Amino acid sequence: VCKTRFVPFLGLVFFLVNTNVGYWRYIAGVPQEHGIIFILPCVWTAFKFFETFEAERRGVLDGSAPKLRARDAMSSRWLLGFAMAESLTIAVHFYDFFALAMLLVGGACAYAARLVRPSCLGRVVAGGVAGVVIAALPMVSAFALGTPLQGSLNWGMNVLNGKGSDQHGETTEQVAGEEGSQQGASQARQEQVPQASSPSDAPSGGATSSGSSASSVQGAAPAPASPGILEKIRSLFEETTSAIHWRVGGAYGATGELAGNVFTAFVGAMLVLALALWLLRERDYAGQIVTMAVGLVAFAILYLSAGLPWPSLMDAERTAIFIHYVVPAAVAMAVDGAVLVITCWMRHALVRNSLSLVVLAALSCTALLVLGVQKVQLADRYEPDGNILCLERILREFPDFSWTIVSANEELRMSEDYGYHTEINEVLNGMEQRFRWSGTKDSFDYQILPADNNVFIPSEHVFFFIEKIPGKNNLEGAVPYGETISREWCENILPGLPNIGSYRGRNRFVEMSRLFYWAEAFQNRFPYEMRVFYEDEEMICWYLHQPEADYTDLSIDYGYNDRTARLMLEELTGEDPGELEVGPDGELHTREFVNATRAGLGAKSDSSDDLATGSSAALESGSGTKQGEGAHAS
Repeated sequence: VCKTRFVPFLGLVFFLVNTNVGYWRYIAGVPQEHGIIFILPCVWTAFKFFETFEAERRGVLDGSAPKLRARDAMSSRWLLGFAMAESLTIAVHFYDFFALAMLLVGGACAYAARLVRPSCLGRVVAGGVAGVVIAALPMVSAFALGTPLQGSLNWGMNVLNGKGSDQHGETTEQVAGEEGSQQGASQARQEQVPQASSPSDAPSGGATSSGSSASSVQGAAPAPASPGILEKIRSLFEETTSAIHWRVGGAYGATGELAGNVFTAFVGAMLVLALALWLLRERDYAGQIVTMAVGLVAFAILYLSAGLPWPSLMDAERTAIFIHYVVPAAVAMAVDGAVLVITCWMRHALVRNSLSLVVLAALSCTALLVLGVQKVQLADRYEPDGNILCLERILREFPDFSWTIVSANEELRMSEDYGYHTEINEVLNGMEQRFRWSGTKDSFDYQILPADNNVFIPSEHVFFFIEKIPGKNNLEGAVPYGETISREWCENILPGLPNIGSYRGRNRFVEMSRLFYWAEAFQNRFPYEMRVFYEDEEMICWYLHQPEADYTDLSIDYGYNDRTARLMLEELTGEDPGELEVGPDGELHTREFVNATRAGLGAKSDSSDDLATGSSAALESGSGTKQGEGAHAS
């Protein structure tokens, strides 16, 4: 795209200097980052199509329709490249296509005068539709034949439907689940790591500190009159401009209004540069620079959409990743265009390329001297090394699809082509007693419901992966790394959330601790069927062998089956419920109560007809009633 020889390398400088930009996603082997590579090639082939089509129209044609057949025209080959690159962004990850759409919006604005010609618009639409069909047809066919949607597609639909996402792409329910079980500070502990033979009963800080209770505002002033449409537009414009100054600048590794002003000034300078190129008859290059400038504005609006009155297609952090990818190319094009404007009067390219080399050297040296070299970025482990070693041993020693791994989640993708995987939640939730309640603030009935039981894993070999020291990357600062699982973590409410939030932060300790002591109790009951398959300082793997004709029911009483229900009952009757939050029933509860209710560990009944009544001693038998004050804090 660029017209000089050396300035394009300026784009690489952004990846070399220490800008504190969040390139951490680029070291992850996940689909979104694999698909990013197709975005700029898609834009490039679109540029070449418009450039070639216009040359064909002017040089070969007399009128608005090409004399050459579409299949013989060089522009059709560029259009084919555009369709292929577009289809790859869709096929790899839908967010890559969302990012591409921002640049396509810029292209539509830049080439609007050419798109109004039916001959051009028809071919562009055909190429765009072809790219979508190439990618979508296999997916639609598979879905029609019964293949369920991939998990990230369901999650993306939740975001589009307004359920929201946090900066890491997790749903708001997941975030609530993590926050609900991460209340209070965890102290550093040095207790002995539980061993298979003699687990430690030393306390490990599963307790939470109670937060401040919610308060209601009394005597509030009457609500002001609703502002007019012009006032809303002005307010929205001011909010968006301010947010661009602060947040988009911060997205690119800097903070404060200065960084946002630089971003805004840069986009404005690109538009001015495009006008200069247009006057110098470099109209294709002018359109390409306008495409990048308008695309950056679209990215900025997308980055801010979570706080603006329209649907958010993508969370802020993921949008920032694409901004980091596009800005280096935009800067290289802008500087190259400026060099072209300065040297437009020169006929020979030698002087232009010499100036290009000088500009590249000057800007690169300045950036390296001021910012330094990019620091090495290391990723914390998501799982202990023993998990991988143990999985490798299973792959070697057992036939494919004769075994199931029960783990937090990390082993799923490594084993799905060779065996089965079951979530820890699925096993523990089946043994968990539920708490059901019905009533109002001052009077309620409750009932302890028995566990579902009948927890079966239908495979001959079952392996339970348990981390004695949970991996650092999953702790998210909620618990110091090196903390061990223990019985005291079992005393907490089982998170039971239907998403990855069950295995983040403090929740991971509760899940791993519960499964550890369940496995120990199960081994004591079935010593010939259950044994330790692998163990080191960080993890332990229990192995269960069960005849195919007689699968073992994993449901046993391991001492903590009713813990969640009891804690929820204590909340209803306690004096200090801690920090409150509106639950699914519209009433105030502590976050742990709300999260457990969402996960199905607790349910509110609309009628108490089917609830047994009696004294608090009925807890032991599974039902009871409580009436009086203090059921909720207000």
